[in-house]
Amino acid sequence: MFKPRPAQEAVLAYSKGTMGIAAVPGSGKTWTLSQLAASLIINGHVPDDKEVLVVTLVNSAVDNFKKRIAFFLEQQGYLSGTGYRVRTLHSLAREIVAKVPSAVGLSNDFSVIDERIGDSILQGAFRATYPRYESYVQEYLKGDLNAFRRKKIVSEELPKAIQDVMRSAISHLKNKEIYPSMLRDRIVEDAPIMVHLIADVYERYQHGLATRGALDFDDLITMALRCLNNDESLVEELRETWPYILEDEAQDSSALQEAVLRKLVGDEGNWVRVGDPNQAIYETFTTAHPRYLKEFLVEAQAKRSLPNSGRSGKPIINLANELIRWVNEEHPVTALRDALSRPYIEPTPPGDPQPNPAEEECRLALIFKGDDQDIEKQRVVKSLKKWLPDHQDATVAVLVPTHAHGAALVKIFDKEHIPYSDALLRLTTSTREAAGALSSILQHLAHPSHNKSLPIVYRIWFYRVMRRQETEENKVQFDEHVSWLAECLENEAFIWPSATNDWLEAQKPHVPGTLYESFAAFREQLQRWHGLVLLPIGELLTALAQDLFDEPEKLAMTQVFGDLLYDRIQYHLGAEQRILTLDDLQKELVVIAKDQRRLRSIEADKTGFDPEAHKGEVVIATMHGAKGLEWDRVYLLSLNDYEFPSGYSEDQFRAERWFVRDSLSMEAELLAQLDAVLNETAYEEGAATQEARYDYARERLRLLYVGITRARKELMITSSTGRGKNKPAEPFNALKRYVEEMHASS
Repeated sequence: MFKPRPAQEAVLAYSKGTMGIAAVPGSGKTWTLSQLAASLIINGHVPDDKEVLVVTLVNSAVDNFKKRIAFFLEQQGYLSGTGYRVRTLHSLAREIVAKVPSAVGLSNDFSVIDERIGDSILQGAFRATYPRYESYVQEYLKGDLNAFRRKKIVSEELPKAIQDVMRSAISHLKNKEIYPSMLRDRIVEDAPIMVHLIADVYERYQHGLATRGALDFDDLITMALRCLNNDESLVEELRETWPYILEDEAQDSSALQEAVLRKLVGDEGNWVRVGDPNQAIYETFTTAHPRYLKEFLVEAQAKRSLPNSGRSGKPIINLANELIRWVNEEHPVTALRDALSRPYIEPTPPGDPQPNPAEEECRLALIFKGDDQDIEKQRVVKSLKKWLPDHQDATVAVLVPTHAHGAALVKIFDKEHIPYSDALLRLTTSTREAAGALSSILQHLAHPSHNKSLPIVYRIWFYRVMRRQETEENKVQFDEHVSWLAECLENEAFIWPSATNDWLEAQKPHVPGTLYESFAAFREQLQRWHGLVLLPIGELLTALAQDLFDEPEKLAMTQVFGDLLYDRIQYHLGAEQRILTLDDLQKELVVIAKDQRRLRSIEADKTGFDPEAHKGEVVIATMHGAKGLEWDRVYLLSLNDYEFPSGYSEDQFRAERWFVRDSLSMEAELLAQLDAVLNETAYEEGAATQEARYDYARERLRLLYVGITRARKELMITSSTGRGKNKPAEPFNALKRYVEEMHASS
């Protein structure tokens, strides 16, 4: 039985108008919003032929809302499944566009492309455009690069960096409802050359979408708003259908998404928005921004908060509140003092069904010993080895700033035999390993004469096919084998020898017998693999996987890889009349192996992850990936000023490529040039980079807040020297002083 707290009762008293709700972590906002939806139906505010529309961020939340609203209705004897509809913002937008596709020039069978196809179209548009601008782009390079480095950067790293900016620029333009012809109309003759590059790439990209009758995810929101603006009868129909709109996770809405909902609500409509601006941690990756929710919280007719949280013990709540206070009042960079906002988290009231963990069960520690990141991780390993045996019924997570940190931990945990789950990493380590092994073999099969490929494939064979563990003894043996193999100057003489040119037979008198036997078995395996190259890609990968893997997950993922590559083949045949080579397909697997692309379809949806199902093992996740979850014990790693910069001039920032002059952020500067053209204002080089630094530092403060509020009873925060001469982050130092003062006064 749901027993509302006083703050929740105030929300449930809502009956009409606009209401903004600021909800702290663990405050039960999903339950509250679900109960509100059910109450509006039960109390007769929603006529039988109407619906409450609940809008949320991700698909898993859709299922959660449906189940909870149904539960509350059934408790009161109402039929579940009627009177409400739950949608993500993107599925809602698609539903709107599908009603009147012709109103925005689309056919009834329009499609929405996924990220893989979108990236492919963008890549083609960029490659066709970039050569005309290459010399201008090089003006952003540092002047002191040596010839060798400069050549590599110009041919590889700089084009990739600019292509990434193009993706952001197109999303930025679509969020402003600016399409190619509109951008062209606003570009004056002396506009920055990079704006012309953006315009050219944008035109080609949109043409690529148009020829396929397709939209991307940004288009979907834009087109939905255009449908609503162009068809007042559609607006009236939808307002009649959905007299109430309840929006969850509103801190992650963009201006365009907010505009769609505003149009559906109208001036006199009923709109409830709930969220936590302090948990807005996707600003770096999307056009979302917490200011939209903050502004709504000011303008809403009713203002409520859900300040009570039963998730964490008081010491952890106090630490999270101290972070808010310190940021608001003492952050040394005053521009960042708006990064976090109140309300403070309050414990649950007496008698609450979800009481906070007892204070005596809680522990806080902030640790910096001057160690580098490797030693920092080893300290965590030592702590876990001591803690895990006595806490098999508890949950624990190690939260890291980036996926690279997570991948490094996985390797250490494997070596130390610590039970873990990496399912919350974007792609599991197991998946990346499978993609990496398969891509290496495909690369060899595509270029069998490349000398460097033989030792790489031999390593896969040595450990994978022969099922050897990476022990010190085996590593010594492998190194010896590879040193001999490196003497082979012609791969053909090893793999497909002739009577007069057989490298292995020539080495037989000189190598130990066991080494000769290993090389002979390896050659036999290579010959078999080369004999498979004419198979369809899915069958080829399956055959390779059967030799390489025992793990069910890797075998299953190989099937997914095969399906993905088959889709790529069909796409290029239809859209570009081009047959993909084995080399092309290998490069697609490299992208997966390096975790360079967010692929929604590559693994099962992990948003339903349940920490309680992982008792007795360590969950490894990024702080971003841990949002919405909780554990009994949490480790937060690498709180240094590289991972959590404070906006100082000497700080290093991820968005700033080392080879770009004056520490400029290419993305920030090019978007600023674009905005200067759109708004007919002056562009000042460097100003956008500084503001981007502040925005990033604000988001990292919110990310730290999210990390802290994942812990129920115990929280261990560590810092390290990070890259170069990095030192503990400013918020780490402030929280460490706070904890030391609390301990001294108790």
